Amino acid sequence: MTEFKEKIEGLNNNKRYKQFLSVEEDMRKINNTFKEIGRREGIEIGALEKIQIAKNLLNMKMSIENISKTTGLIIAEIQKL
Repeated sequence: MTEFKEKIEGLNNNKRYKQFLSVEEDMRKINNTFKEIGRREGIEIGALEKIQIAKNLLNMKMSIENISKTTGLIIAEIQKL
């Protein structure tokens, strides 16, 4: 158990790991913001907009699975982008 605790503490002090977590958290916040705005405004996003959003999220290094969840596009469609 002590060894496991030391490994976790080492990760928590690792700058690259902290940056990774920060990026992932930022992406999650962006996703949630888009979803909430859409719900509040009753906005239906069209196919072209979803594709553009997916391209932007790919450029931001978001995972294909999360892009699929966010946009509603299937993974195969996103992989073609």
